[in-house]
Amino acid sequence: MMPQRCLELLPPRKIGPLRAALAPHWGALLALALFLVAGLAILDDYGVTDDELSQLQIAPATLGYITNGDLDAFVAELWFDHNKFYGMAFNAPVFLADQAFGLEDGRPVYLIRHLFMRLFFLGGGLFAYLLAYRLFRSRLLAVAALLLFLLHPRLHAHSFFNSKDIPFLAMFVAALFLAHRAFTRGSASAFALLGVGVGMLLNLRIMGVILPAGILSLRALDLAFAPSWRER
Repeated sequence: MMPQRCLELLPPRKIGPLRAALAPHWGALLALALFLVAGLAILDDYGVTDDELSQLQIAPATLGYITNGDLDAFVAELWFDHNKFYGMAFNAPVFLADQAFGLEDGRPVYLIRHLFMRLFFLGGGLFAYLLAYRLFRSRLLAVAALLLFLLHPRLHAHSFFNSKDIPFLAMFVAALFLAHRAFTRGSASAFALLGVGVGMLLNLRIMGVILPAGILSLRALDLAFAPSWRER
């Protein structure tokens, strides 16, 4: 029996659902992996900014009020601090990670923050890729969008130490993806997930209100111009 004939008689090789789903996007996954490794290699090259110092003071006071109702400490520490208007969607998980690893002060605290910021930024790049792919149905254009996101010099540097703008940017891109997904599917679950994303965006910075304003306006147009009462 010829070798080719033997191969034809073998049962087809089964590919798992996760591998089958990820296989078409190997270019984006490779780019994200390379940028993750590159980021880890230079993680300790960046210093500490004034914004990081202020953000560190907000988390324990806010979480103390949430868990223990310690309003006096919350007011004493944050009443005159303009940074109190920034939410805990990013800072709370980082602070809890510090507590879990027993980190209270010093360089390791900031390295953990920089690592979380970098991961958040890469997550934003992933959503930028997914959004571009949904819009254009082209993996090439989607990878180009991802590389434009990751290779921007200012964004690359700030992704290590800017604890206000980088999480907001990444969450805004993620919320845009969820908005496109919700309007495409039109299901209650998709809009509920969009609501979670928008809630996190507003928590990070109130400036994110421009996105739900646009979403509600477009949804109102959908309602007004629906061809039938059933669709409304």
